[in-house]
Amino acid sequence: MAQGLPESEPNAVFVLSYCVRSQIEDFSFSRSLLGARDCHSTVPGGKPAAATSYIAERARFSPHPKYPKTADTSSTFLETNPPVPVACKIPMSQMAPSQSLQAALSSVQEAFVKRNPQSNQAHKEACRYFPGGNTRSVLYTTPFPLSFQSGHGSTLTSVDGDTYTDFLGEYSAGIFGHSNPQIAEALAGVLSRGWNFGGVNSHEAILARKVCERFNLEMVRFTNSGTEANMMALAAALAFSARNHPGRPEPKSIVDFSNAYHGSTLSFPNTLVTRSVAATILHALLADASLCEPPANRTDNDNDDDDDDAQRYPLETDSNSDTNDVPPTPPPGRMYVSGYGSVLSIRFSGPDATTCHQLFFHHMLEEKIYLAARGYMALSLELSRADIEHFIAAVQRFVTKMDKK
Repeated sequence: MAQGLPESEPNAVFVLSYCVRSQIEDFSFSRSLLGARDCHSTVPGGKPAAATSYIAERARFSPHPKYPKTADTSSTFLETNPPVPVACKIPMSQMAPSQSLQAALSSVQEAFVKRNPQSNQAHKEACRYFPGGNTRSVLYTTPFPLSFQSGHGSTLTSVDGDTYTDFLGEYSAGIFGHSNPQIAEALAGVLSRGWNFGGVNSHEAILARKVCERFNLEMVRFTNSGTEANMMALAAALAFSARNHPGRPEPKSIVDFSNAYHGSTLSFPNTLVTRSVAATILHALLADASLCEPPANRTDNDNDDDDDDAQRYPLETDSNSDTNDVPPTPPPGRMYVSGYGSVLSIRFSGPDATTCHQLFFHHMLEEKIYLAARGYMALSLELSRADIEHFIAAVQRFVTKMDKK
């Protein structure tokens, strides 16, 4: 069992979130504290806990011995900025890309090609008929994607005969794994009554009602993709804004935010919109950072006495001087974990970030663990305790290996 893991825990999500963060932090490769933004659950004893608290308690952790010790951070700063890591005072932009990492990546990619000849052939065949070899560009990985022939529970089997534990979870859509018997029975029952009616069926309104009730919606429209959903939402917003502002110039502008994704067919110019705004579109998972918990005025909830205390006792001078040495939003460590609950990403920063992502992806494939090439993963209900422990051990081996490069 991974060091630091509670003897008992309520669910696998807490185990993975807690241990991946705490274990990566203990390796010098990370070179700084991790920025844990999440993982709220319950530890033995029934008290709520969070990975952020675990990180905050280790705020005086010394980074890699080759780099200067960070400024001592006051408890005031940690309480008001719990998601932010304390980083080394060497900007990542000043670190030169590592040639040894590039060489290591070339080596693991060559090994990947040798281990997966059938997937390689399947990709070459697909490229004859699909642009890029697939109908979903996010599935492409260098030098070619694995091709799967079957899935069962939490595992996937490739055409090369290898079985992988699936931590990708179909980008969060595969919460029940790949062969849930209740889902299989429901699908078989529906298909036994035929398909492609070319008319309204008796089930779609039932599903729409359940979705509206579950998410407190007035109405819902089903689409075939997120891209199509965004296009329909914007079309509806344009029509609504025009109808509700008669006599004014027709609103045609959409306000978007940098690094947001709204489908591969939608792109927006990088200009400031000041007039004729029809709608604002927001990507809840900005920059593909996995799920981030919304702020909830943590120190205000059920803690009214804090307001009086803050007025009664001014901040100490030395505490203020300590926080002055720490930027308002320090960069994360070289390797860190973002996300919340079952939606997580193992991420890298610095000039070698892309290379490290690829190295990590191929390392996990060698460990027979499947996740997105960018480090994204979504845990399914099919994952077992053994699956979680195997994942944690695989991450530990990767960090140990990379620390030697």
